[in-house]
Amino acid sequence: MSTSPSVDNLYASNEYLRKNPSLHEEDHPRKVELINPFVDRFAALNRRRTVALMDVGGGTGHILHQVYSRLHLRHGLNVTPYSLDLSPGCLEIQKKNCPALRKTLNEDVCGTSLGDKEIDLALLIDVLEHVPADTQALRELSRVSRYLLLRCPLEDNIHFRLSDWYRGGAHRRWRVETLGHIHAYSYKKLRDRISRYAGNILTYQYSCYARRLLEHPAHKARLSQRQKIMYRFAAGIFAVSPPWASKLFTNSIIFFVECFEDSVSKKNAR
Repeated sequence: MSTSPSVDNLYASNEYLRKNPSLHEEDHPRKVELINPFVDRFAALNRRRTVALMDVGGGTGHILHQVYSRLHLRHGLNVTPYSLDLSPGCLEIQKKNCPALRKTLNEDVCGTSLGDKEIDLALLIDVLEHVPADTQALRELSRVSRYLLLRCPLEDNIHFRLSDWYRGGAHRRWRVETLGHIHAYSYKKLRDRISRYAGNILTYQYSCYARRLLEHPAHKARLSQRQKIMYRFAAGIFAVSPPWASKLFTNSIIFFVECFEDSVSKKNAR
């Protein structure tokens, strides 16, 4: 289990689905656009004609469907899609939006019923920050997967800390209670966790959170004039230096990982 019954209940009771009914579907096209090059990289490295693809905490299932379609139609692979989620409601939505889905697992990512290296490519898109026992989740994904494609927000930054301090911790509480973001990562903290518990990082890429807010009509409409100015400033810094911008403001990062062999994973788990 995730070692946090209250967090487990947030998803297993479908409370998260009630608090976030869209499951952030409006962001899925952009996420797919960002991860497509990494999916192509996996296809280039892969030497199997039939592959098992698993999405963990896959929301609406649209990302799983798009990655399945790309591997099948563009790269000619026979793909068996899996979905693993604590939320029964989300699994039902994923079945509708990914008709090719062959196996659903209403399980915790920290301890699954999957066999060693049963999955060729695991997707963990904006999920790790929700998992209390994040290192346990990474170890388990390393055990069951050959490759891992992970995307995560980098929320441990100067702006986030100052905002949370100014609001007396309210900003942090809101992100935990409404969005379910248990962890706030920096690049170094996340990189070190992946390298120790999941596998060898083959490549990575930052993505600009401020630009997404400014370019998406629904997000931009909710911004005040002061916020628009701040995010334009953040986007400008990102254009010059994504690493430095991510120390100052929230951005996201994608890691493509070759998971440890079983013996290495067990050694690093000690």
